[in-house]
Amino acid sequence: MDASRLAIAGNVIDFGIFTSVDIIGTVERALSSHITVDEYSSFKSTVNENSEILYLLDNSGEIVFDKLLIELLTGMGKRVKAVVKGQAVLNDSTMQDAKEIGLDDVCEIIDNGSDCIGTILEFTSPEFRQEFDSSRFVISKGQGNFETLCNTPYAEGREVYFLFQSKCDVVSRELGISKGPMLLMGAGGR
Repeated sequence: MDASRLAIAGNVIDFGIFTSVDIIGTVERALSSHITVDEYSSFKSTVNENSEILYLLDNSGEIVFDKLLIELLTGMGKRVKAVVKGQAVLNDSTMQDAKEIGLDDVCEIIDNGSDCIGTILEFTSPEFRQEFDSSRFVISKGQGNFETLCNTPYAEGREVYFLFQSKCDVVSRELGISKGPMLLMGAGGR
């Protein structure tokens, strides 16, 4: 549970929105705070039932926290493919970012062939779309991925779990929550 909490907490490290972040305070709050939408038991069951996981990364600052969760998953014998952006966009993770923290020593890293915020499948490469289409279990980090994948046909036919912090009024209002809480929810959750 702590690794998933840290992965969610890492989502606040978004210098595209905030100019400074209290990383130590964020980690401490993540380990002790309530997760507003908490589907951890379902998430854990899905992890146990699947041997392969497609992990959509978000911001470059938070991938250190994602690495902790990915290490836990690979330690359980799961085959994880971490997905970075095909080209730089804002502060989203790129292949260079992932390699700089040694994520390539933990799992396979692929890019989605896109420079769009979130994951808009029609703007990704054919290779990535094929990878996504064949994936039964997807961990999706960040609000941009949530906005572009939740309530879309993309989520159908697969288990998709969103790990993020709601950072804007529009998403928070849509979810019926205040701005800022941690969320671990399936595509059908709310």
